[in-house]
Amino acid sequence: MKALLRGLAATALVAAFGAHAQTITLHGASQFNDDHAFTKAMVKFEELVKKYYGKPINFVMHKNSELGLEKQYFEYMAQGKAVDYAIVSPAHMSTFSKAAPFIDAPFLFATSITGTRCSTPTC
Repeated sequence: MKALLRGLAATALVAAFGAHAQTITLHGASQFNDDHAFTKAMVKFEELVKKYYGKPINFVMHKNSELGLEKQYFEYMAQGKAVDYAIVSPAHMSTFSKAAPFIDAPFLFATSITGTRCSTPTC
């Protein structure tokens, strides 16, 4: 989770360096409400950036699919308009990067012949 937040912070700050205004305003997008883990992670991201950035910065969070679904706001980010940060599925990134589907692999769990979950290679 910390690596994800650091990556998001780096991405948003790199995007913000192009701005010449005194105070930077970044727009985030979530298709979920305040209780969802993605939205909570982005709020934590905002808090950490404000704490460590050291310069004036504002955040505007667009929740509950206000800017569309993940696919739409990822397209907005790729085009450099409307959205500066979000958490999206790697499946939506595959249009822009051939490496993205690699991180979208399904999880595999080993089970024994009896059908019980097992954590050793000798099940």
